[in-house]
Amino acid sequence: MARYCVYRERSTWETEKKLDEYGLIPEAKDRIMAFLMTEGFVDDMRFAKIYARSKFVYHKWGRRKITIGLKKHRIIDTYVRQAMAEIDDESYKETIRELIRKKCEEKKRLPMAVRKQKVSSYLYSKGYVWDEFEKILKDECSENSPL
Repeated sequence: MARYCVYRERSTWETEKKLDEYGLIPEAKDRIMAFLMTEGFVDDMRFAKIYARSKFVYHKWGRRKITIGLKKHRIIDTYVRQAMAEIDDESYKETIRELIRKKCEEKKRLPMAVRKQKVSSYLYSKGYVWDEFEKILKDECSENSPL
């Protein structure tokens, strides 16, 4: 199990699920989990921070989608908030701007209203909310913007 946890960061829930696949008795499962946690192989706070950072940096996910992903891993709210605090607001806005520019460029042949609707749908699917990208969308995806 240590090798399983070393391969990539795992949440407690994910590790327990894997142990369930082995059909262990509850006492054995508890002892293994206790060992993995005390030896630092499983740490939900560390998992939450790495998960949030990697989903934002590599997959360009928004805070909402990252939060939902952490909730699926049964990470407690305190850890979710701390992981979200790790995402810098300026880089977050810049990522939104970058995604809007890219998607507007892809959809430049469409009428402006349709283009904005497609871009908005794309951003929603990535986990961004209207309040986060409304102003940037107006600035970056308009008739006057240099695409």
